[in-house]
Amino acid sequence: MLDKEKCQYLLEYKRQRDEEQSKYCGISRQKSFTVLSDRYLVLSVLGKGGFSEVYKAFDIEMCREVACKIHSFDDSWSD
Repeated sequence: MLDKEKCQYLLEYKRQRDEEQSKYCGISRQKSFTVLSDRYLVLSVLGKGGFSEVYKAFDIEMCREVACKIHSFDDSWSD
């Protein structure tokens, strides 16, 4: 049971750390929510990988929660 709690704690710690470093992390960083494409209200970070981040968001037009995946590319990379 202790190992299970430890794993849950580490996952939450990593999620919070990723959210603090994220560009679109919702209310905790900018004290206001980010809206993407005038449609998706970013709520929190769900996960982060090598080239992209996945956010929990709210679709304003469809009135439902969605996941938004945003890819990050570096301008210095070659084709």
